[in-house]
Amino acid sequence: MPMSEVVSKRFYILNTNTAHDDQHHRVMLEKHKAIAAYNAKGGIEQLQKGDTVFLYRSGHGIVAVGTVSGKLERRSYQEDEEYSRQLAEFRYVSPPISAAEIKEITRKNWIFRPTIFGLDRESGKKLQATVEGRSSPE
Repeated sequence: MPMSEVVSKRFYILNTNTAHDDQHHRVMLEKHKAIAAYNAKGGIEQLQKGDTVFLYRSGHGIVAVGTVSGKLERRSYQEDEEYSRQLAEFRYVSPPISAAEIKEITRKNWIFRPTIFGLDRESGKKLQATVEGRSSPE
């Protein structure tokens, strides 16, 4: 298979950052994007086509999920840059999967402070299976 056709299958949790900028949260859900700025933008840069991104809202849990489909987009944001990637196969999760449930499902004690962090494959698949039972397209 040529390198251009290689599709990643990694899993990430991306905090929608409502504590610092509720606008990013709204845009991520409305435009089906993974977005970060400042020190966290490198996490968006490392995402590859095919990666699964669980959008996590602090105090609520995983509220949506999508698969990275787009190239890296950059735009000015305040006194910095904002990085984003388009998410395909976007689905809303209701009820959200809380932090406690995520830890129970994966049997791991995740720390939710980073804006974006990777999951091991087994944990990602377990969360994906749970999401499928609670998700719907727009």
